[in-house]
Parts: sequence; structure tokens; C-alpha cells
Amino acid sequence: MDYPNSITFIRHAESVGNLARATGDESVFEESHNYVFKLTDEGKTQARLLRERMKNQKFDAYYVSAFVRARQTAKLVFPKAKFKIDNRLNEHISGAFHLYPPEKANIVDPYNEEQHDRLGPYFHRGLYGENICDVEIRIQSFLLQMRMDHSRQNICVVTHGHWLLALARIITDAPPEQFEVLKEHASCPNTGVCLYEGVGSTLLARTQNCIKHLGVDGIKVKAST
Repeated sequence: MDYPNSITFIRHAESVGNLARATGDESVFEESHNYVFKLTDEGKTQARLLRERMKNQKFDAYYVSAFVRARQTAKLVFPKAKFKIDNRLNEHISGAFHLYPPEKANIVDPYNEEQHDRLGPYFHRGLYGENICDVEIRIQSFLLQMRMDHSRQNICVVTHGHWLLALARIITDAPPEQFEVLKEHASCPNTGVCLYEGVGSTLLARTQNCIKHLGVDGIKVKAST
């Protein structure tokens, strides 16, 4: 089974959770679950800018994470497209840290930081959460379906930052201990576009984390198996 000709992955636009982490005001984590975080006004602007850049692109199928911020992004970028919600595209929820402000997270899961330091960001699974290994199982399942259902087609996927990092680790076959390096140096920004090309049974990275629509050049990468 061949891969689709191309899979265009898009990270969701800025959400209230992203803003809360950036500003240090994390009260939003007390008020609602990560799953329901909506886009900020800035995030909506990012999505509209991406819509303008991609207005002439057509895809054979569209997939989106179940999380609200991803679905909002998908609707703003491709208002006429019919997206299929797929829970395998959901963001990595590592545990209490993604569900509560830091102070409360440390009460709910008092050993979280210690275990994270011992195991590292790839293998650590916090209370109520999953680790990156779990996310990669979801990704492998999704990619297999792409080969089965969409061989030689062009697919669009709206998903999340850690999901895209896990995908990059799979495609580059980087060792697990390199995940933290990927996280530090290759994290996809909000509305970043990652283009992968299918060549038979191989998926090659062509462009990573492109945000030209925000006035920043994309990153061209060497094709990797």
C-alpha cells in the first residue's frame, strides 16, 4: 500500500491555553478542561491569514483532532471543507500538568516532576495521562489508515504540537532520548504547516513548521525516511 501523494499537517492556531502558558496566568486550567480550550482573537487572526494563503489548495480528504481549538482552526482555514473528526489526532495529555495549574498539578500528582526528571519527556506518563509512546501508537494507526484509504491522494490534517513532534521522531527515526532536542528546536508554531510527501511506502518530510502566512519563511528540510 502506497502513502498518499502528500499529507499536509497543520497545527491549530493560538488557544487560550497557549496564551496562559506564555503569560503565566494559568487560571484557565482551573476553569475548563484542556479539550475545550478555544482560540484567542490572535489565534483566529492566524487562522484567517493561513486561509488566505491556502485558499487555492484542494485536498481529497480532511481530518481534524476532536479538540475544540483544532476544530475551530479547521473551520476558519477551510470553511467549506468537510472534516472528519479523528481522536487519534488528539493532543498528548501527559497528566495533571496539562489539566491543572502547576501548583495544583503538584498536589494532584506529587511525584510528577520527580518521575519526569527520571524518565524524561518521552517515556514519562503522568497521573491521568499518556506518554509519547502512546501518542506514537495512535500516529502509526492513523498513518496505516492513510495508506489503506487514501493511497496517492492529497490529505489535509489539523492537529497539535506534541503530536507533530512525535510524528517527526517517527519519520526521522530519532532515538527516544532525542525527543527533548526535537521539542526544544523543532516545535511547530501555531498554524505552522508541515508537508510530507508519500513516495511508495515511504513518507518524506519536505517542509517543516512553515509560517509564511505570518511573515516568516518556512523551514525546508532534507528528505528523510
